[in-house]
Amino acid sequence: DASLSELGESPAASVSLRAMTVLRDHRLQREFKAMYEVIDLGGRLFHLSSHGGGQDLIFISQEMILRGYRWDGKLGIQIDETWHHTRDALEKVKRISELESIYLIKGAPLTREELIELQVALPQVVVQNRGTARLGVTHGNIFFGTGKGAPVGDVNRDSGAAKAGIRTGDSIIRVGDYDITDFESLVRSLENYSAGDVVEVDILRGIEKLTLEVELGGW
Repeated sequence: DASLSELGESPAASVSLRAMTVLRDHRLQREFKAMYEVIDLGGRLFHLSSHGGGQDLIFISQEMILRGYRWDGKLGIQIDETWHHTRDALEKVKRISELESIYLIKGAPLTREELIELQVALPQVVVQNRGTARLGVTHGNIFFGTGKGAPVGDVNRDSGAAKAGIRTGDSIIRVGDYDITDFESLVRSLENYSAGDVVEVDILRGIEKLTLEVELGGW
């Protein structure tokens, strides 16, 4: 990479262009190889794909990588208790330069020091802790909601939230036995449930309060 980078800065335009093309292709191949290997280790790569009604969580398979699949939106990885924590596992994750999110699912075998190491190598990455259950909504703009509870942004298509009728602009104020004051408390409440659990969810839609039954999904 260092030699190619030097050639890329060459004053000879044709040499520089060829070098930069090779360098870009080499880095892309290395990144795709790392993505393939990370899936072998138990990681689940995903990206958020926008559509008319919100966003879908699209998981990236090894077959998609072999076909040269290119994603739109933010690239993330989900790491849970099935992660094979080999000596060089973190090095493989670090090679995914376009990574923006790490969803750390309850039980994942990464230490705080290792997470810091990842964030130093990939400073754009945001680490988010999650339980095993998933509602299927993103954090909404506070101006869209009622000023109470957790404002709903995008609703993932085919998620429990979508099937129950939760919409963008709703505010979630209760999940089961837990009062919801903000999005962080919503995330914490879900740590008490598992995929497949059915819970009552109170929402505010304008001035109307609704109670919906939601079957929680998994990651």
